[in-house]
Amino acid sequence: MLFETFNSSKEARTALEAASDLGIPGWGGFVCDWTGKLLNGETAAQVAAGLKGIEPDVLLFNCAPVPDITLALSELAKHYDQPMGGYAHVGRFDPPDWMFTDEYPPDQYLAAGREWIRLGAQVIGGCCGTTPMHIETLKQGLPKTLPV
Repeated sequence: MLFETFNSSKEARTALEAASDLGIPGWGGFVCDWTGKLLNGETAAQVAAGLKGIEPDVLLFNCAPVPDITLALSELAKHYDQPMGGYAHVGRFDPPDWMFTDEYPPDQYLAAGREWIRLGAQVIGGCCGTTPMHIETLKQGLPKTLPV
């Protein structure tokens, strides 16, 4: 079960405990801001500590711009030795609408994916605004298997 876009380790812990009770794998995705912290202010170290004993099968950062995901993964890697990953959006929210931009065309998104792998990510994907071309570029340009 993929649980995504969490704003706190407490809410993620509740969902991951439910998955565990059902005997199914649980992946947890968190939203981070431009400082690499969750929207409630938790740091990556606090997220790792908050999930101690109920770690997700994969801990992810999602639904944030590429630089934010990169920073969050960089911070998480200092405190977490379990599978992790990220999937960023390639647009920006300009109320009341999302504006999808060319800030991260597929080749630049691939470069970000390679950086995430360098930081220790094993799962890479795309969120809002990524296209089939982004995913195809990741498929063609990333290693077929990653160290766990």
